[in-house]
Amino acid sequence: MAKKRIPFALNTFRRVKQKVFDMLCAPGERFELDWNELLIVRTCLQLYTIDLLCMKQTPERSQLVERCYEVASLLPPGLPAPLQLHD
Repeated sequence: MAKKRIPFALNTFRRVKQKVFDMLCAPGERFELDWNELLIVRTCLQLYTIDLLCMKQTPERSQLVERCYEVASLLPPGLPAPLQLHD
């Protein structure tokens, strides 16, 4: 059973990576993400936010943290809530 999950997870991560790249190259366009892809995006945002909050406070870091919260707020409801960590 686990052998089937690993290729599925790898394919899902590859799709998410490509879709995020496409989003960055075409701002304003709509992209569809399935439930698994949305969970990966939410989790990555949370991990990146935690990493940022562990760094020395700078205006750039604060801006990136705010951007993470903004992006997380655009994700549809029903996903695990984003972490609300503050400086």
